Amino acid sequence: LDADLDLKDVNNNMAIKIESGKHILDLNGHTIKGVDNGSNSWHAIDVRGNETQLTIKDTSTEKTGTIYGRCYGIQVSRGAKLTVESGNFVCTTNGTFNQNIVVYGGTLVVNGGKFTSNVNEVIYSSSYKWNNVDYHSSVTINAGDFTSNNLSSESAKALFVFERGEYPTSEDIQKVTINGGTFNKGNLEYIVTYDQYADFTNNANIATNEIEATQA
Repeated sequence: LDADLDLKDVNNNMAIKIESGKHILDLNGHTIKGVDNGSNSWHAIDVRGNETQLTIKDTSTEKTGTIYGRCYGIQVSRGAKLTVESGNFVCTTNGTFNQNIVVYGGTLVVNGGKFTSNVNEVIYSSSYKWNNVDYHSSVTINAGDFTSNNLSSESAKALFVFERGEYPTSEDIQKVTINGGTFNKGNLEYIVTYDQYADFTNNANIATNEIEATQA
């Protein structure tokens, strides 16, 4: 990225949609501001499709590269994979949902980065049914700095929410692993909430209660 982008101005008030191929986005110290334009464009970046992979990093010296979500920051869905190596991810207080990353039947791997949500959870994940195809989610957190300021929501419970969601599938168990990271839940109750459709098998952090979690 060689300039700041406000998608309200440069992309016809629409998200950046990535539907095929393998890509690397180097924020390079710049900012992408998303939109909040209804269900057709609720994200800064929308990554979707079984063969789609996106890696995000920031190689700038100052490490100021930021994806700024007016609603969702990034959506990962329909079998796509997102890997976050570095960068800043911020959600505002005036959008519709305000998660940094939402995973609907995709794979998310976080190896670094700084995530701040000012309203709801930082990461929300569930499996998903699209055109009668079941897509199962997988989330792995290896590192990163995760903060919720929760400035205006009374319903927010946790930094991370893993649940079945509103589009149930036949066997929509999602895999969740949290190996490391720094977690600042602010005034939220928990770092993680999850239901019976989230599989934490072999997750040492959850098993030893090093991360505050509850089954919803």
